Amino acid sequence: FGEAMNASSLTSTNVRLRDAAGNAIASTLSYNATTRVLTVNPTPTLVANSAYYTVTVAGGSTGVRASDGSTLGAAYSFHFTCGTPNFSEQNVFTGLD
Repeated sequence: FGEAMNASSLTSTNVRLRDAAGNAIASTLSYNATTRVLTVNPTPTLVANSAYYTVTVAGGSTGVRASDGSTLGAAYSFHFTCGTPNFSEQNVFTGLD
């Protein structure tokens, strides 16, 4: 995170890991206040294939909070895979100089 977070707001309700089908994956969360890094550690071993997993961090008044009480304006999601990505685009990066 870009700023110190309120660790009590970093819960499994506010930080969710899901598989490609949208099923919740049990995980433990640990927050390092010094480095401001949240680690999401799935309880089951994730499958190494080209399917994508999604982590969603809840925003708004009921989502995660910074230590000063401020919130994310909206939910933030990112995707990752444990295997070889399955790109459908011919040009993955465009507009680079």
